[in-house]
Amino acid sequence: MMNKGMKNVRIKYEAQALAITMVVLVVSAILGLSIYSRSMKDKLLTMEERSSAEALEVADLTLDRLNSKPIDEVVAAISELGREANPDATLDSGFVLTEDNSGNNNYITRLLSNDGGSADYFNNPILEVGKSYSQLLSPICPTDIAGNEYQITLKSAEENYEIRSGHSWSLPARDILKSKSNCILDLNVEMAGDSRAGFVVSKFYCDYDSNNIATDCEEYQVVTAFPAGDPPHFVEKYCFSDDGINCNDIPRFYGPGSNWESVSPEGDVLEYPMSLADSPTEIRVTAIGGTVSVGYTLRKEGDDASTECAQGLRMYQLRATANCNGVYRGKEILIPEEKWHDSIFDYVIFNNEGPI
Repeated sequence: MMNKGMKNVRIKYEAQALAITMVVLVVSAILGLSIYSRSMKDKLLTMEERSSAEALEVADLTLDRLNSKPIDEVVAAISELGREANPDATLDSGFVLTEDNSGNNNYITRLLSNDGGSADYFNNPILEVGKSYSQLLSPICPTDIAGNEYQITLKSAEENYEIRSGHSWSLPARDILKSKSNCILDLNVEMAGDSRAGFVVSKFYCDYDSNNIATDCEEYQVVTAFPAGDPPHFVEKYCFSDDGINCNDIPRFYGPGSNWESVSPEGDVLEYPMSLADSPTEIRVTAIGGTVSVGYTLRKEGDDASTECAQGLRMYQLRATANCNGVYRGKEILIPEEKWHDSIFDYVIFNNEGPI
């Protein structure tokens, strides 16, 4: 009886040990799969992050190289190659240049290459003879890998431009006016985010030497009452107002001598007479306390034929993108057809709280 009992106990312990072993094996397998899954996920994330970084670097380098060239050369070159790639393309629809490993799309290499002949699109080409753009960027996102691709897109920019708080948008009035008749600048500034934002409109008057370089700029005065009167050199201060009377953030804008003029969030049209004889050198809009959207037209007085008043008003949207290992990234810049402002030391002190 004792031997039989001991045998049963031994069998019981062996069964328990086997069960424990099975549990340990199952748990180990689950942990192993979990660790492997996490490892593979981390590896994939690392690969995606690397591909994303490479795609952004390709876009950055491409824009840097194009931005170093005169804008008229860039527009002419991309337009010519863009029409070759797509005969129906226009500046409004956009010219697209593609670079990949298909053998048919090497437009970016052609754009930037130097073959030593008349086919050079720039006076100082970037690529050596026989070298591709992908080879120049190597080892970043090579196009000999299937699916990897670069693109450059050039098109006319949208009419309205967003300006972040503290940033300025400028109109080179002196350089773009071409009509001796009086013109009207219609400026429309809209709220593009924080309803408590505002903006400042500054007018500059400068003297130029024989080389067309600004030698001196008159000091401007802050307008003390609306409508603005003499002198014509002033800074106007505006805030957005839902009720058409008070600024949306009264403590931020109001105080002794503040003189902020309220405008609707959709923007009120601000008119500025312009002429070759007495127009300001530049009109500049600075966003205050939030992002604003700026739109404008320059028309002949009493006429809507804006083309008779100005030239060089166009803005170009230049975009560079890359697809690296299935990850698509891109960047874009806005380039004015003409130089848009001189290096004028311009500042607005705004403490975001109230009177200083």
